[in-house]
Amino acid sequence: MRSPLPAALIAATLAAVALPHPPAHAQAPVTPKQVNAAINHGVRHLRRSTVFNQRARHGIGMNALAILAMLHSGVPPTDPDVVRAADLCADKASFVANTYHVGCIATALAAVDAKKYKAAITRCTEWLVDAQNKDGGWRYRQQGNRGARGGQASDHSCTQFALLGLRAADDAGFAVPAATWKAAERYLVGTQQGDGGWSYQARGRSYGSMTAASLGGLYICGMKLHERSETCGEYSQNVRVAKGLDWLATHFSVKQNPGRGGSYVGYYRYALERVCSFSARRFIGRHDWYAKGAAHLVLTQRADGGWGNELDTVFNLLFLGKASAKVLIQKLEYDAGAARPRWNTDFHDAEHLARQVSKELEQKLTWQVVRPADPVTSWLEAPILYLTGHGEVVLTEQERAKVREFCERGGTIVADACCANETFDKSFRAELAKVFPKIPLAKLHEGHPVYQAPHKIGRRELRVWEGITAGCRTAVFYSPRDLSCAWDGNIHDPTLSVDETNAFRLGVNVAAYAMGYKPLKDKLEEVKPWVARHEAKDDGRVARGALVFAQLKHDGDWDPDPPATRAMLRLYAKATGARVDLARVDVDPTDPKLYKYPLIYATGHRAFEYTDEQVAALRTYMERGGFFFADACCGFDEFDKSFRALVKRVFPNGALVKLPLDHKIFRMKYKVESVDYRPFLERDLGEGEKHAPHLEAVIVDGRAVLVYSKRDFGCAFEDFPCATCRGLTLDSARKLLTNILLYGMTE
Repeated sequence: MRSPLPAALIAATLAAVALPHPPAHAQAPVTPKQVNAAINHGVRHLRRSTVFNQRARHGIGMNALAILAMLHSGVPPTDPDVVRAADLCADKASFVANTYHVGCIATALAAVDAKKYKAAITRCTEWLVDAQNKDGGWRYRQQGNRGARGGQASDHSCTQFALLGLRAADDAGFAVPAATWKAAERYLVGTQQGDGGWSYQARGRSYGSMTAASLGGLYICGMKLHERSETCGEYSQNVRVAKGLDWLATHFSVKQNPGRGGSYVGYYRYALERVCSFSARRFIGRHDWYAKGAAHLVLTQRADGGWGNELDTVFNLLFLGKASAKVLIQKLEYDAGAARPRWNTDFHDAEHLARQVSKELEQKLTWQVVRPADPVTSWLEAPILYLTGHGEVVLTEQERAKVREFCERGGTIVADACCANETFDKSFRAELAKVFPKIPLAKLHEGHPVYQAPHKIGRRELRVWEGITAGCRTAVFYSPRDLSCAWDGNIHDPTLSVDETNAFRLGVNVAAYAMGYKPLKDKLEEVKPWVARHEAKDDGRVARGALVFAQLKHDGDWDPDPPATRAMLRLYAKATGARVDLARVDVDPTDPKLYKYPLIYATGHRAFEYTDEQVAALRTYMERGGFFFADACCGFDEFDKSFRALVKRVFPNGALVKLPLDHKIFRMKYKVESVDYRPFLERDLGEGEKHAPHLEAVIVDGRAVLVYSKRDFGCAFEDFPCATCRGLTLDSARKLLTNILLYGMTE
């Protein structure tokens, strides 16, 4: 019979059935700057207090908790105060026989240096395993040599700290028997009250600190008893956890300990933070628990940096320390309302990936869960929106619009078909086709930056990503091969999955790529509403006397960034006062209407090729006075090589030549003697090229009939960052493009 613990864990990340839906994101009541100032002030207070020596009021366990508070507040484990306190804890570990103290010591030493303190952690782990009561919980002390199995009644407070210590030890490689986790789970499930909460011991009135502590214990047991079934994701929902979360939502407070008023409030806040961190929840019911708690603590901090007594100060810093971890991944709960939700078939995939990225990129990162109905500002709190599972992905039109906005504002969607599931694959592809009807999902080329850094992905079979690329940025990464099972630590079918080592390499690379486009935000940093671009609708009509942007179609990705061309025309109109038609026209070279347009434009990333008929049509167009402008989107070599080959076919007796700085095109409206390039390009240029304008042209009878830039223009006009663009900055692109268009229209 399967352990109910996996069900407890899935309920942690699934929506609790009784919880109301979170409201739209409200402005944070305190700023990240205020929270960081409070944390720093609190750390200074701890350094001056007695918590780093044996005189701590609450014993050696207080020293250990203070170490954790320091680490959560951003203090490095090599800090002299931290090392001194850790050494003290390690020295005392052999003599301590109190569940609180032993659990705290194990947690702290594993966080500082598990290898250095191996002997002390081993002793703590063995003591905690042996001290577990027959009922599965823990009490304060062992009784004789019988491992506290002589009838001493367990309580949920001691049990929480025992499980925290055992979790930390197990994560650090100190194995804890499965029987210990199973017995603890039975105890916590068996002592839940009828209202969904927990009391101090088996029976009594529910209150906040014990409910949060016991839920945290259930999550820990679920993490450790996550038994792998032969079929990925075959778990049932456990309503006990949902009831516990509902209790916390109904009785929510950050100012008091629900059910106990002003008693043990700091303890309650820390237990609440553990529950929400384990479950990756931003909201408890309708409450943004961290924003409310942080606001209260900032306002109530004393002038000396403390709160209440020493223990309150430590617990409050542990709560506030949540801000030091920035959110990297938000996992989309896309089918929460289904009878059998399948969005979370791998419970620990996002958690483990965030941990690996934290380690390799040396940043403190975490993850959260979001829903399709949440406002897009909530989605934008992290650079990655992650989808996986076996479920059918079906979005409303409003949700599709949010996906488009999320990507246009610099967000990155990362998805994989868990176990190469056909239902997910088919439905996800169908939704992408609706969200991005003009940009197909396509296999990413082997030179894509996501295969280059931090890890070089050289093997063809590992270059799994398909993507949707707009301009220079790939906004969607999709793997039809399974990555999530490997991130979770559980591969069911090696023929469908990438191995664990390479799955993490691919995951770290895609995270690094996404972070380059959308920098991580602070926990309480407000995501501002977006002012959408107001674009003229294309009704098929052309304004009389207006410049029309006619873009050439070809068999490559001829339209990599639709918004950029309209932005180009707006800037041209503003700079020159000329009339423009924002309804861009897309034409084939053989289209008879081509001659209606005095200027045509071509771009792309990929290789392309025209037929002889199309080549002849372009030659005729320019012979009749037409002007042809082109640039290599993102500066990609594939397009550059194809375009140069096209020019040789169109002008077999001509050639592209670099335009000198005294050419008229550099003096039409703006005198362009130098330009600025994006950092990604500038670093590869020689000293003489770093600010030199670079245009090539085909000259016929003294007139440039074709102007080409191998350095990108379009990405400069995008609304989101461009980390890998090999092109111009916005101001330089604006001036040079205005000159090019003026030249093409008047010469």
